[in-house]
Amino acid sequence: MDKKIIFYVLTLSLVAAVGIIYSKKKPYVYLFPLKTESSVKREEDFQRKVLFYQKRLKRNPTSFQDTLALAKLYTARGKEIGLENYFKVAQSYALKSIRNFRFFNTPAYFVLADIAQAQVQFSKSIVYAQKILKEKARSPEAFLILVKGHLALGNLVEANHYADELISVMPSENAYTLRALVLSAQGRNDEARYDFDEALSAEEEEPLQASETRIMYARFYIENYYLKKGSLDSAEELLKEALIITPTSHFALGLMGDLFEKKNKYKNAVKYYKAAFKESKQLIYLMKEARVHKLMGEDAFSLALFNQTEILMKENLAKNKKLGHTDLIRLFLERGNSKDYPEAMRLAISDNKIKGNPENLILLAWALEMNNHLVEARRVVRDVLASNYRSEDIYIRAISIEEKLKNSNLAKIYRNIFLTSSI
Repeated sequence: MDKKIIFYVLTLSLVAAVGIIYSKKKPYVYLFPLKTESSVKREEDFQRKVLFYQKRLKRNPTSFQDTLALAKLYTARGKEIGLENYFKVAQSYALKSIRNFRFFNTPAYFVLADIAQAQVQFSKSIVYAQKILKEKARSPEAFLILVKGHLALGNLVEANHYADELISVMPSENAYTLRALVLSAQGRNDEARYDFDEALSAEEEEPLQASETRIMYARFYIENYYLKKGSLDSAEELLKEALIITPTSHFALGLMGDLFEKKNKYKNAVKYYKAAFKESKQLIYLMKEARVHKLMGEDAFSLALFNQTEILMKENLAKNKKLGHTDLIRLFLERGNSKDYPEAMRLAISDNKIKGNPENLILLAWALEMNNHLVEARRVVRDVLASNYRSEDIYIRAISIEEKLKNSNLAKIYRNIFLTSSI
């Protein structure tokens, strides 16, 4: 009898253990149902909705609600497929909405701010956000724009302040994700990881946000891969799930390329960079592919791809004077031809007079270094570090510059900080 009782107890324990294992949510898995829509279907839905509101406007041309609805539609679609013309249309509808209803039309200003950020005009987006706050003092939409804008400009204290405000007003997945990005940029990695986990815990049925959270978390692990064993594996799991949610996300595909490049799996990296370019036509992915071919020892092919990308980048810049030179500067430095370095420095100095964000400043330091302006390069690096911005790139520059200045002890200090940051 005792043996039977023991057997039953063991069986029940095993069943319970199996139940716990299978009921437990796997890390990073999105549990809500996913809608699968083709790009053709999404375009048809977009055109149908546009036609609906345009018909309404014919009946009532001064309707600020219908012009606002069209502004939102064109903004969302422009961001989805990367069409600059859609932003111009959205902008005109948003401004028309404001003309038709001047006071307390904060959603229209949010559209304008959102477009400004999509066009990398972060200072302009901050101005629009401040207009929203004048009419709605605790606006989560305004705080959202202000976090993104100040983060992009490297104003990390302001970004942190508005991220805290955003979470106090709207403790959502998006809010925690944004604060995690700010904390990560400050090198506060433990806090950043905590907020990323909070974002996943707060998850709602918002597939695009769910994908973005996983993509940002993966980028955090990729950027800090050297600090903790298994970081790249965690990033890969996050990106796999993001690509299940949004299979055509060029950002996720491009980060997969970065991940495999870090793992020295260059053929896989090339595959994902090609896929990211196919989805977005963004030339940064061609440049990254060229870099990987160079790492594979395929110098002739790499150089041809770098050269072709340079031509395409210059064509884009000729068409749109508002575009910065960030990608072109990086190409000149990545290609490794000393003849490019003076031009890289000239463009980097010019860009930083307009927009001195951390990425541009790091490129400026790199360009100054490669032109042997080491003291000036060091000053730029120290300015970035003084702003409390932390990243692998800034420490690589700091180490390299100090070594060239024969300051081996200081280079060693930077290397130790770089390799012992917390994650």
